[in-house]
Amino acid sequence: MSSTFPISLAPRSSVVFLGIGIILIASLITLGTAFVIPDFWLQLLVLLIGGIVFLPFFLTAPEHWLFSLLVLSLSFAARLRLFGSQIHQGGAEGALAPLDFPLLALAGLYLLDNLKHKSWKWGRVEFALALWGMLMLPSLFVAPNVSFSIYELIRLGKVLLLIACIRRFICTPQRAVFVVYLLLAVILLQSTLGLMQFALNRSLGLFALGEADSVFLDTSIGEGSSRVGGTLGHANNLALFLELLLPFCFSIFLSTDIRVRLRTLTVIVLALGTVTIVLTQSRSGWLAFVVALTIVLLSQVRNRYFWTNGKLLTLGAVVLAAIVSLWLLWDKIYLRLTASSPYSFLFRRNLLTIAWQMVQDSPLIGTGLNNFVLNVPHYLTANIINQGYPVHNIYFLIAAETGMFGFVGFVIVLFAIFRTGRQAVRQHGGVLAAMARGLLAGIVAVLTHGLLGWGWRLDVVNILFWFIVGYLISLNAMQPTALGSGDQTAVNPHIA
Repeated sequence: MSSTFPISLAPRSSVVFLGIGIILIASLITLGTAFVIPDFWLQLLVLLIGGIVFLPFFLTAPEHWLFSLLVLSLSFAARLRLFGSQIHQGGAEGALAPLDFPLLALAGLYLLDNLKHKSWKWGRVEFALALWGMLMLPSLFVAPNVSFSIYELIRLGKVLLLIACIRRFICTPQRAVFVVYLLLAVILLQSTLGLMQFALNRSLGLFALGEADSVFLDTSIGEGSSRVGGTLGHANNLALFLELLLPFCFSIFLSTDIRVRLRTLTVIVLALGTVTIVLTQSRSGWLAFVVALTIVLLSQVRNRYFWTNGKLLTLGAVVLAAIVSLWLLWDKIYLRLTASSPYSFLFRRNLLTIAWQMVQDSPLIGTGLNNFVLNVPHYLTANIINQGYPVHNIYFLIAAETGMFGFVGFVIVLFAIFRTGRQAVRQHGGVLAAMARGLLAGIVAVLTHGLLGWGWRLDVVNILFWFIVGYLISLNAMQPTALGSGDQTAVNPHIA
């Protein structure tokens, strides 16, 4: 390994975890401060000071710092729009995301190292994604706006690059657990922001990081009722974020191969995250979350270690805490389930009707990748109002835009993902198998939510989804070791 880039260096103590936490918080404060200062030169000065403070830590282990920043950036919906591009609700946009900067830096670091060492590796999921991209290409010939289609293909290329970087970084069980701590940190961050929004019943002023003011007051669920969205841009996005990651935490919590420190942190994150997902008031998110937790629980039925008295007692305490939380928030939940406007149902039904008409009009190649919103006006009638949203079903959305070619490609990708996840669970035991089960449950949650929503296509959710897929691929590519063997005595206390 090149001495210039010590990318094999791994954290060896809790001091490094603490250091990463401090640097991430300092970076967040620096960026937030820079964006709210009106004067350009003061903004530049704050960023330079933050960069000078960060640089010495970065040089000690650039790979870990860049990957930590990459994970942190997953929780921000901020976008830097290019060429004056407008907001597009249907999918990828002409904009840069916070993730793009650490991703490109990390890819450059690996590329320099690969000039003398191993090259990139592709697995079945990556090949399936490439095939899906080729199957979507014919839809560009009928797309009203080819630029939007190109944005989507560029994002697919970014996904392949992201998966390659994740596979390269998460190459050992210790690094896999290191990423667990990073994900717990971003869940804790978003849950805290959501709870603060609920307590204040207003936004926090973090608009530069992706917070949106428009999601907090919803008159369809009662005057003054609030929906929290963190810095994900919308309450439904925060629900998708949590339903992807909380099942992962729950599965790790149920593992027998973790120490008290990680188990305690996981319980705290689960408690705050569960309350926060309730406060998003996303009905589809609630359904998907319950489905994912059920999958995780059912996966433990045959595990004899799960039925120990201590494990059942701890699980019972968590369930009791969840019941108490639901009881305290029941008024909001009941109101959300029963008092919603019937217009919401009619609007979704009309979009489904339009999507089905698009499929019938162009069953093979669709009406244009990432162009559903632009095609809707051609199908409007006197009873349907165009609000610039795509159909609230990702499967109909894919079929309408890219036809059966694109839909079959998507199914092939899903098949490759679940086959990879199944292999990861089977070849590992202990905490690594628990990670794989939790990641699979989160993927199922998002796909379940996709029956009633379209948020999966939004960039901030879509990239997190593929990050989780990349994590799963890395676990499958990892050789079974003592950390994943199911032997509690084999766990490194400094890691788990």
